[in-house]
Amino acid sequence: LKDHELAPLSRPARQCARPGVAQPCAMSPAVPATPVMAFADIGGQDDAAGGVAVAGCGRVESSQLPLLGRCPDHGSRWFRKHRGHNQLGVRCCCGLAMAVLSLMVLLDGEPFPQMAMTMICQLASAATLFRQWRSGSPWMFFARGSVCFLRSAMLVHWSACGRRWPWPGQGCDLQGWVDVRLPFRVLIVLAALRQFLNGTSLVLQFSFPKRGVTGMRGNEQLWYRSWIQLSGFPIQFLRGLLKPLLLEDTAFERPSLEPVANFARCLVILIATWSLQ
Repeated sequence: LKDHELAPLSRPARQCARPGVAQPCAMSPAVPATPVMAFADIGGQDDAAGGVAVAGCGRVESSQLPLLGRCPDHGSRWFRKHRGHNQLGVRCCCGLAMAVLSLMVLLDGEPFPQMAMTMICQLASAATLFRQWRSGSPWMFFARGSVCFLRSAMLVHWSACGRRWPWPGQGCDLQGWVDVRLPFRVLIVLAALRQFLNGTSLVLQFSFPKRGVTGMRGNEQLWYRSWIQLSGFPIQFLRGLLKPLLLEDTAFERPSLEPVANFARCLVILIATWSLQ
């Protein structure tokens, strides 16, 4: 390594040892003090051999060495240990925000099955994003795509039968296609198509991980998925706008929190779109 890639330790390495962990190196006052050099955190050097090289000490565990003269912070080291891109963590937070909004809608008004299933799917997607952020596993693309296909099927049933459980014998509320709820049924069909396209994009990225990858850009499906994600903005905006305009003072009037949640989802969608770009 070159000189600028090495970080001198300004304090004896024993100051950073933790209880129950062997000392990385003993600093004897009888030995002339020489600068102790350790590999800086440049990635990959200490993973394969289980430690880093220290002059006069052999290989020691990274957690026992200070970096740039400071003892390592265990919390920040846990955060830096992830293998996936940081934007996966951003989208994980977006998924959790969507799930929280779904829970708020469930608790505010009369619970209906589609919102409960939507919240479960949103939590599952957030879990796959967190797992991929931590481990970098490409199988999470496939898992998240499966969740999108499940949501698409659920939305198709919602558009056809209304807010009914998707079990045999529950019946279908087809009247929603001929009354004031028609615009919302159409928007749900568009939402189902959006989820299907999103799932297809995830499966394609899993199948062709190197497609369109350059030194400056990631997989081409990220660009496609950003537009698919952005298409949710007008869907949520129109749902939030039309609920008080069309359903107020009718038998289908929605709780006041539902339009607020729709508008809040618009903001989350914009953040997720930015994260995919």
